[in-house]
Amino acid sequence: MKTARHFRLALLSASVALAFAADISPAQAWKYKTLYKFMNGADGSVPNGGLLRNSATGNLYGVTERGGVPCDEEEGDRCGVVFKLAPDGTETVLHAFTGGSDGAFPIGGLANDDAGNLYGTTLEGGDSDRGTVFKLGSDGSYTLLHTFDDRHHDSLPRTRLVWDSASGKLYGTAGAAAFTLTPTGKYSILHEFDESLGSLTLDGDHHIYGASTFGGDPDCKCGFVFSLTPKGDETVLYEFTKKQVGYPNGPLVIGQGGALYGGNAGPKNKGSFFRLTLGGKYHVLYRFDPLVFPRGDLAVDAAGAIYGSTDGMGQEIIFQINPDRSEQTLYSFENDLSPQGVIMDEAGNLYGETDLPGTIFELVK
Repeated sequence: MKTARHFRLALLSASVALAFAADISPAQAWKYKTLYKFMNGADGSVPNGGLLRNSATGNLYGVTERGGVPCDEEEGDRCGVVFKLAPDGTETVLHAFTGGSDGAFPIGGLANDDAGNLYGTTLEGGDSDRGTVFKLGSDGSYTLLHTFDDRHHDSLPRTRLVWDSASGKLYGTAGAAAFTLTPTGKYSILHEFDESLGSLTLDGDHHIYGASTFGGDPDCKCGFVFSLTPKGDETVLYEFTKKQVGYPNGPLVIGQGGALYGGNAGPKNKGSFFRLTLGGKYHVLYRFDPLVFPRGDLAVDAAGAIYGSTDGMGQEIIFQINPDRSEQTLYSFENDLSPQGVIMDEAGNLYGETDLPGTIFELVK
């Protein structure tokens, strides 16, 4: 399995020493704590795709793209793990990928169903080496649910699955296709697009939303936001043009009034943060400095404030954008540590990941 991932391995090797030596600047109004630091070995390395939290136990769940067990003797690769992190910082590897039929290099995070089973995807591995969908039971058992083969432009999945309790199905994207999958492995294409897709989002009424970074207006191809029905009927809610800050680059989040919030990479390397009503009304809420981009999961609180992270030009931060469009930096990282979005618990505390080789952190009010 010799692909572009080996470039990431070289980058990782060059960055390990720097990342471990990193110091974090003092918290700005919030208390920062490193819950776990990955050792680039059997415990995993390069966490990504976002975290999942069990509100009853406080346990965090996630995936790492690297680390685990050796899976390619020639290249010395380690194909990633699924992990659990207890509130006291104890890490448990729930599954280490072997690079064979079980998959390799999970990068999309995890979803969970009502029974506590975990679901995720791998970028490679499976029968055609084009990625897999897997299930980890609450008892720790591993089940391969689906392997991709690119017959419908649906392979190399890079995004998180979402669980719909109403239908008892998973929704996800792979390549340029949105798909559904049952917990027993029944797979079907929901809708095929012309360009690759980001993660899907469900609202409280089980409506499906998503974005494409490079599709849309043929004169620009700078992205669009869409909705899907459970039958796969598509509605384009908004299409970016050259006059706007486009290229949506992360998962959408549902905010007050059912509006969609998201981040753009933007033309001329200038990122932004936007709000989009379901009626198609688009507002740029905040523009970041040049070469600074919002990255990863967003969280929203009861007051309508949105929380997230940025990457680029030494401005790796956790931010809060208030309903009045003012921005507050909650925490600044140093020495190239890159946060990858945040999730929020019931008390309003934030949790997130940094990469290379990786940490799990907490921000407490």
